[in-house]
Amino acid sequence: MTKKILMSKLSPESVGRCLYYIRGEIIRDGLDGIEHVDALLRLYDLAPDAYKVPDKRPRRFNSRGGLRRAVIAALKDGEATSKQIAARIADTHDMDADEVWRSVTVALNGLKSKGVVHNDGAWRYPVWSIAGS
Repeated sequence: MTKKILMSKLSPESVGRCLYYIRGEIIRDGLDGIEHVDALLRLYDLAPDAYKVPDKRPRRFNSRGGLRRAVIAALKDGEATSKQIAARIADTHDMDADEVWRSVTVALNGLKSKGVVHNDGAWRYPVWSIAGS
């Protein structure tokens, strides 16, 4: 059985975005076919090198909720500020603390809304701890 695809008209901008996306995938993964994608881009009067292809960023926490679990594990060592929690996570996961600090802050606020952690209510540098401890 063959699948039926509803073909609708795409704008040239959409086609260009798709081609740039495919070009980035080819470059990052080292695949063949870059010359074909470049030819299609030129067909649409677009410059193949107009956009920088971003590098693949390695995933630090491979599973869903991995950072939240790391935050909870860091808080089991005692209450701490978000910078201290980021430093604890950075030490155990071979990372830079400044690189992970903002993500830790977002994870802490998500855990706070679920009632897992709480802070002391300080405005500037709140001290976080596990709820009920």
